[in-house]
Amino acid sequence: MNGSPATVRVRPFTVVPQNGEFLVGTPETGTFFVMPEVGVRVLELLRSGKTLDEVTVQAAELAGTAVDVEDFVASLTDLGLVSSEAEDVGPPAPEPPPVLRRPPLWHPLMGLPAWLLAGGSVVFCLSSFATRPGLWPTYRDFFFLSTPARSLAALTAITLLIAGAHEVSHWLGARLQGLPARITVTRRFYLLTFETDLTGLWALPRERRIWPLLMGMASDVTLLAIVLAARMADSAGMWHAPPAVAKLLAAVTLTLVYLISGQFYVFARTDLYALLVVATGCYDLARTTSLTLRSRLRMTSAAQRAELEAAHPRDRAVARWYVWCHIGGMTLAATFFVLYFAPTTIRSALWVAGTLSDKNPMALAFWEAAGLGVLILLPRTLGLAVAVRDGWRRIRAHRAGRSA
Repeated sequence: MNGSPATVRVRPFTVVPQNGEFLVGTPETGTFFVMPEVGVRVLELLRSGKTLDEVTVQAAELAGTAVDVEDFVASLTDLGLVSSEAEDVGPPAPEPPPVLRRPPLWHPLMGLPAWLLAGGSVVFCLSSFATRPGLWPTYRDFFFLSTPARSLAALTAITLLIAGAHEVSHWLGARLQGLPARITVTRRFYLLTFETDLTGLWALPRERRIWPLLMGMASDVTLLAIVLAARMADSAGMWHAPPAVAKLLAAVTLTLVYLISGQFYVFARTDLYALLVVATGCYDLARTTSLTLRSRLRMTSAAQRAELEAAHPRDRAVARWYVWCHIGGMTLAATFFVLYFAPTTIRSALWVAGTLSDKNPMALAFWEAAGLGVLILLPRTLGLAVAVRDGWRRIRAHRAGRSA
């Protein structure tokens, strides 16, 4: 072993059986990878404090052939699972794996009551729309305030609040099981959005990942059921909503239906995409699908072809048909951009500019237009700017790869 260290320090890790293999990783860093059973056994030997010589001997016995433990340790070091600094005197104290909690069956947010509430809300919403078609939102519900600009600004604020609650639900789902999670502001294509990093869910068995992934949609559909119940009670005379409140409830219904429907655009890596990955047993379906599409268009480099060849067989198998969902989604996103996003953004910008140019800066109307303009345009311009920035970075990386 030529002066190699006697022992190494291994970070706490989790092991989850999947597809006849083992998903190993550290929830704290969000690093997960697949390895065979012998790799897990070697990793456990390293964590126990055995020397590399001892591990090499026992690994050969387990595998029935020689195992390059030094190379294995080097790979684990690159992945951050093994400390780059090793000890040559005495065995390191093994660190325990992360403690992952399983909420009890009757937990109000993670157990049977939550499932029943979400399921009952779905049934209630579908039956309400089926029996009372007037509750289904129309474009008229968009204009619930005195001007289109005020309506758009208010709906933007309402959407951000609901989206924030959606992501907080995901965050709770992870934290209640002892997993790290954080909410960030990111984008889907050219749209600014919130996103919760749920990478730590890979530390759980597949069946325990489902509810945390569903909790965002569960909060949306539960809120929709409450809004619909309020509107039905109003129409039944059980309470009398003022006209402004009735219009607001209709606008919230429109927003919730839009947000829930958007989850079915699995090409945008929505919650349902994550559920699809869990259901199909994939690991990196989005990247494999992107490489598959580029391969079919004959647009792959040698490195990308090698990456596709090295992708997990399960990902490659699912990507063969999922690529058509990806193509359809990209087409739909481009159509939405041309027919809705770009025209409404330009029209809103022109309205703000025209209003500001016509009003006295000392007048209330001037500052109202300025505030509405910021609220309307800021999320759109930021999302578009981030999309342009990411696209430019990909172009530069591609050029750098070609020149190298």
